[in-house]
Amino acid sequence: MPAALSPDRVLSIFQASPKKPLKAKDVGKALGLPADDRSEVRAALQGLVDAGKIVQLEGRRFVLPGDAGAHRGTVQRKASGSGWFIPDERKVPDAFLSPTELLAVVDGDKVLARIERGPRGSSAHIVRVLARPRTTLTGTLVVRGKARFVEVDDNVISGPVILPDGPEGNAADAAPGDVVEVLLLEAPTAVTTAVGRLVRSLGKRGALDVEVERILAEKGIVKAFPPEVVEQAEGFPADPTDDDLGDRVDLRALPLVTIDGETAKDFDDAVHAQPVPRSKDLEVTVAIADVSHYVRERSPLDVEAFRRGTSIYYPGRVVPMLPEALSNGLCSLKPHVVRLCMCARFRVTPDGQMKDPSFFNGVMKSHARLTYTRVQHFLDGKPEAAIDDMAVQTSLGHLQEAARRLRAARTRRGTLDFDLPETVIALDDEGEPMKVHALDRLEAHKLIEDLMVAANEAVATHFEERTWPCVYRIHEQPDEEKLGRFLKLARMVAARGLRIDEDTSPKALMAVMHTLADHPAKRALDSLLLRSMKQAKYAADNVGHYGLGSSAYLHFTSPIRRYPDLVVHRLLKERLGRRTRKRGSDENLLQELDEIAGACSDRERNATDIERAVDALYCAWFMKDKIGERFPAVVGGVAEFGCFVRLEEHHVEGLVPVQALPPDYYRYDEVRLCLVGERSGRTFGVGDTLEVVVGGVDVARRQVTFSLVGADEGAPRGKAVRAPGRDAERGAERTARDGDRGAARRRGRALEDPQAPRGEGARPRIRGPDDLRRLFDEKGGGARGGKGRPQQRGKGKKGGKPQGSNP
Repeated sequence: MPAALSPDRVLSIFQASPKKPLKAKDVGKALGLPADDRSEVRAALQGLVDAGKIVQLEGRRFVLPGDAGAHRGTVQRKASGSGWFIPDERKVPDAFLSPTELLAVVDGDKVLARIERGPRGSSAHIVRVLARPRTTLTGTLVVRGKARFVEVDDNVISGPVILPDGPEGNAADAAPGDVVEVLLLEAPTAVTTAVGRLVRSLGKRGALDVEVERILAEKGIVKAFPPEVVEQAEGFPADPTDDDLGDRVDLRALPLVTIDGETAKDFDDAVHAQPVPRSKDLEVTVAIADVSHYVRERSPLDVEAFRRGTSIYYPGRVVPMLPEALSNGLCSLKPHVVRLCMCARFRVTPDGQMKDPSFFNGVMKSHARLTYTRVQHFLDGKPEAAIDDMAVQTSLGHLQEAARRLRAARTRRGTLDFDLPETVIALDDEGEPMKVHALDRLEAHKLIEDLMVAANEAVATHFEERTWPCVYRIHEQPDEEKLGRFLKLARMVAARGLRIDEDTSPKALMAVMHTLADHPAKRALDSLLLRSMKQAKYAADNVGHYGLGSSAYLHFTSPIRRYPDLVVHRLLKERLGRRTRKRGSDENLLQELDEIAGACSDRERNATDIERAVDALYCAWFMKDKIGERFPAVVGGVAEFGCFVRLEEHHVEGLVPVQALPPDYYRYDEVRLCLVGERSGRTFGVGDTLEVVVGGVDVARRQVTFSLVGADEGAPRGKAVRAPGRDAERGAERTARDGDRGAARRRGRALEDPQAPRGEGARPRIRGPDDLRRLFDEKGGGARGGKGRPQQRGKGKKGGKPQGSNP
């Protein structure tokens, strides 16, 4: 097709005439093409229709989707059999999908749909499936006579997947009752059932390793790298060559150090600080592994890294974004070996302001591989720190002071600081969970966190001030109504005489939490405030970062495990004149970066879902032999059907159903977030301390249930507390829907700022067992930040980076 008839050029004709249906002749005329040649125009129009960028109406007329009442978006199915259409456009509300509308779509499908608004909310009607990211499913193999099919997990599709006779429907190691992975050969339609091919058997349901594999397979994760990717990664020399060094700034004599968890294997950041002569300022150098030197655009390594988007961490394991030869080898800033790096250097003033930032390519040699525990001992003055290098000791002292200055400045300007403990799942030699506990953030964690945030912000400001296209990390303003509900609850639990204003700025919200610092409900309120926030994400359009109180922020510090960081490195190198490849216009680059940002945000949410699900699985497995045991617990959330509690000793979450409370008629108070016994007047609300008994564990569903010590069996007769039916559920979820894309979209949602844990997402209002099941699937037993990998997990990554270093 000639350049004049590129899809973007044809699409621009529609964008210039919004709401006006056009025929092929109208488009050809607008393009100045001869009237007797419309074939290329028709081909371009069909391509745009297939891509969902325009819609064909009757009479061979075409119009933009929005002008035809249609929108691009994603299908999100629910275990109940219904689902939601999540539009790509932020201003368009989520819409309900009935079971009938879901017959021909798979969970996660990208679709074009029309939205109809009625008195009971919005409903969607699917026009076309644009893309099907999910092609493999998991379920249980069933054999009935000659019929063989797979009962798919979690309502991912409507109905089973039929397995044809012959080799396509068989797997040598698959037996009836096995959990299997199946490849879709024919998608379901409104009148036909899906057809698939068995890929492999994962084993018998309920086994720990089988359930982990099921979670990964269900999310489309392939752990093995393609052969060409492994070959390219292993084709590099073990260490940088003289040709690699070029004109890089030589930092090999600078006592840079890495600070990570005990089990970390890949080190992507090193730090150093020193006083500025004749000044009270401190000069900080943050050196980041130069992954972009080896992973070039559109190479097999790059294509696979983009497909993965991020590394995935779960207890004892990691699914890396890059092959081990790079992630744990050539790119890792190991001690006492030469490594390539990209550096951010800046001065920190006594009042915590950053001055004179500079960015450059460097070559370094880490002087020490330090752990958080060792650094904390050093900061505490304990002799077991045993850091012999005096230059490293001196730098650590200056790093601590620089971090404190930066943190104080962020606090003054207004930044959210959720000091929620991270859940640590310690494994035994057999890979089974032997301990689940909370890991509080140390000063050593905060030191690295503050420096990484500062480096990220410095690079973002550099791009923003010059209006250069980039991939930013944005965090939009929270929903005022949800914050208002949080403030009402905070007032109710606050001590008498304490005043809580209506201000919802980050600075004001942190003032509220400081007011409640010693209150028993402080930790639960921290979680509730976090859940009222939107999730941070990637975008080419910078709208700032609410949680940080920052006008510009991005991810620069972890290119080994996050693709957006790798993109930022490339863009920075290009602007620093280190690359000669020519790009197109900034407009084309912005469009490309916007697509990258959207894809990386999706893959990040997928990884978060996986990490939560696996953590929840390990927590359930850990509790399965503790049925009947008693534990103190704190209420962290309340719904009509019970209280969600977290064990103080083991940091495991579960549900106390209303039937397991003392006999009474319980009413759910939405304002105070509590259950109220109408006869006794007793309340069960957020922050309450209870003594509970482990009542049941469902490993496959990743659920733990408790009962209250001393409660009689069964619920009182008469006025029963029950979850509403489907209509009530629809109305309730629509009421709960907010600017963060609605309650039904909360799967995998988390605010990620310097203090926000990845493991805690915004909690929707839960109205029935389907939502309960989904919530249990989400709950991983705690918080994890971007670089916060518990030391005991042995994940092979950071093993304990602070939970806040991935805002």
